[in-house]
Amino acid sequence: VAMLTRVVLAAVGLTVGAAVSIAGVVGFVGLLAPLLGRRIVGPMHRGLIWASVSLGAVIVLAADVTIRALAGNVEIPLGVVTAAVGGPVLVAILLRRRKL
Repeated sequence: VAMLTRVVLAAVGLTVGAAVSIAGVVGFVGLLAPLLGRRIVGPMHRGLIWASVSLGAVIVLAADVTIRALAGNVEIPLGVVTAAVGGPVLVAILLRRRKL
């Protein structure tokens, strides 16, 4: 069991590293999409998977279109925009969930 755990962790680490090297750091999308998806579909796990995938794609696409429309010829990393917009939204959702 311990050996299998190590192999799986190594495989996940390599896969995540490859994805980040290709797509860049868009971590807030991975945190924000499931939280928003849960609000839409409720407790259904099957629905949550598809809602998270769809919302993640929409968030990334909206951020990319916004960058290209507003920045013109300047190349702004997608991770910067998703963190700037997604950070406050994520904090607001978490604060509402805790009812602080």
